[in-house]
Amino acid sequence: MAPDRPDARERARGMASAGHLALEPPHLRDGFVWRGQLVERLNASTARVVACVAPAGYGKTTLLTQWAASDARPFAWMTMSEVDNDRGPLLAHLLLALEQVHAVPPEAFEAIVFTEADLVRVVLPRLGSVVAACSPFVLVVDDVHLLRNRRALDVFRAAVEHLPAGSCVAFGGRSEPALPLARWRAAREVFDVGIDDLAMNVEESAALLRAAAIEVDDAEAAHLNEVTEGWPGGLYLSTLAMQARDSDLARGVTSFGGEDRLVAEYFLDEVLRAVPDEHAQFLVRTSILDELCGPLCDAVLERSGSAALLDQLERSNLFVVALGRTREWYRYHHLFRDLLRAELRRREPAIEAELHRRASEWWEQAGGPDGAIAHARAGGQVERAAGLVWVNAPFYVGAGRTETVLRWLDAYPTDEITTRAPLALSAAWAAFSSGAMDDLDRWVSALRGHEGGEPLPDGTRVAGALALLEAILAAQGLTRVREDAAAAYDAQPTLSPFRSLALLLGGVATRLLGDTAAARRLLEEGLRVPVLLPPSTAHCLAQLALIATDEGKWDEAQALVTEALEIVEANHLEERPSLCEVYAAAALVHARVGRPEARDVAKHGAWLVTMLRGAVPFIVIEACVLLARTLIQLGDLPLARELAHEAAELVERYPDAGWLPELVAQVNARLDSIELPLGVAASPLTPAELRVLRYLPTHLSFAEIADEVYVSRNTVKTQAIAVYRKLGVGSRAAAVDAAREAGLLEV
Repeated sequence: MAPDRPDARERARGMASAGHLALEPPHLRDGFVWRGQLVERLNASTARVVACVAPAGYGKTTLLTQWAASDARPFAWMTMSEVDNDRGPLLAHLLLALEQVHAVPPEAFEAIVFTEADLVRVVLPRLGSVVAACSPFVLVVDDVHLLRNRRALDVFRAAVEHLPAGSCVAFGGRSEPALPLARWRAAREVFDVGIDDLAMNVEESAALLRAAAIEVDDAEAAHLNEVTEGWPGGLYLSTLAMQARDSDLARGVTSFGGEDRLVAEYFLDEVLRAVPDEHAQFLVRTSILDELCGPLCDAVLERSGSAALLDQLERSNLFVVALGRTREWYRYHHLFRDLLRAELRRREPAIEAELHRRASEWWEQAGGPDGAIAHARAGGQVERAAGLVWVNAPFYVGAGRTETVLRWLDAYPTDEITTRAPLALSAAWAAFSSGAMDDLDRWVSALRGHEGGEPLPDGTRVAGALALLEAILAAQGLTRVREDAAAAYDAQPTLSPFRSLALLLGGVATRLLGDTAAARRLLEEGLRVPVLLPPSTAHCLAQLALIATDEGKWDEAQALVTEALEIVEANHLEERPSLCEVYAAAALVHARVGRPEARDVAKHGAWLVTMLRGAVPFIVIEACVLLARTLIQLGDLPLARELAHEAAELVERYPDAGWLPELVAQVNARLDSIELPLGVAASPLTPAELRVLRYLPTHLSFAEIADEVYVSRNTVKTQAIAVYRKLGVGSRAAAVDAAREAGLLEV
């Protein structure tokens, strides 16, 4: 049986929290309401999209937060991070945000987050249904400029296009997202907020200063507004400078400049100098971190007590923002962080690389490869960063997180990937997972120049990893697949997740080459290796089921395919194309023993076959044959012919194909020799009728058949009569003859 799994919502929260899930707007500061008229216009707007776009420090988040506090509609809030460029965390993040305004059923998490189905054709329509079911609401997507992946932006395009009446999606960021804003503007569906809307006027500048307990006259407020050009960030920094000069306020006002250099100087002088040296050093050295927590800062600074200090700094309004209500994770205001980093390079340039090294090691131990890889690169640890990509790539690709691996690789130029074996291997697996077969060929060619190199950080030898990729491409036939799989197994470290895949590929090739006993040994060992990948495990079980069917052990085969499908479903792999043969084997067995789900399993397998092209051709060919055999039994002759024809085309081009040509020829000959009776062609036999048909050639009476299949005698009689009618016969013996002639029963 499949092991118990956490609730789908909790798994989604765990996936999204890789980016330190942000589902709450920042807290509003008391005593100052900014841009009241603009907030009122937002409240009154009927636009489906708000585009709030301006550089850092213009108060985009503050405006959206004030709007959320005043609008009658419920707000769902998302703050983007780099991790949201991966579709899995992004979809989890979005559904959890929608839960703030509408109950999202658990099955939505399963169907939208934990699936590898095609994003545009399958997942986004499902997401659209969830969005459309909500009552009127506002979805805020803050820091949207961090989303660069087109697929990630497609998620929000789908959300906008399925919004219920009276709802809105508000995008806040430093640049416009790559969405069809022009088309939406043409339809008058966009409310634009830009620099001109966000820049403060003289009255607002004076109000901001008064909220900071700085009393200025109209002329002084006008001067500050002019030199900062109404930039809210600069004005806020000016309030800090003014507070430090309250004994000479007039001089502080007149001397404050609006150029970035002057703002930075005031910021560093008046903010960092105002805190104890220990706090200033903490701020400067931890500026290398995009997001901070106590244990991470302790590790980077080799100290203790960072959690308490972060809480103190956040409550002191020192540009430290708490992420969520637990006050466990924080970030610095972006402008503050940039200035602190510049100060680190000025004060202690020699220590920056060491700080990044400590951060990378902490993230690696904490199971956060994003942070580990990013800090290794930032600290100049090029080889370590490449090794971390490879160590994590197999598990991320295996879990459907290929876009994350591609994001890691995007940080490297192509020639660097080509010259570094860990990166080239990671790129090859990502290409295979995403179906980019031309890229896979390119990376495999690049890897052929690294075969004699040192083992990779996890002990993997390039020659063995390359042999496994060659077995997947399978361009030279089954004998070469068997040899490559054996070489790959021998070269893998004991705890490699690829050992089970090597045994699977070797077992399939060996079986199709005619050595069933050796194939069984390989497949059974594939279920015993220390580290199992769920797809490989399911495949090994399905292959053992096929061996059992060849031996007439249908009960054993049924138990094996049932276990295989439980693993597929428990790990949400139902829409992974490479598992088409698992479904094909299950469908064949289900049909043979009369299981009612046989037809649905066969149709699902046929759908998966259509999405798998260019790799493991022997798997595709046999899956087509198995599905064709099943569909003949189920009476779906047109689809059976289509799959058999595809198998024939593929096997004709495939060298050293073992039993495959014979299997393909058999199923096509069977199709050519049969004509389904009119009744079956018009209304194929149901799985229940097929189950009864299987017993008709025996000596068992209807009552005895009923005992075998656990139904009443009358039910068996009714189903038998339906079989007679569809076969166009009037007796049990005639039904057996007609069924054998039609290929519904084996001779």
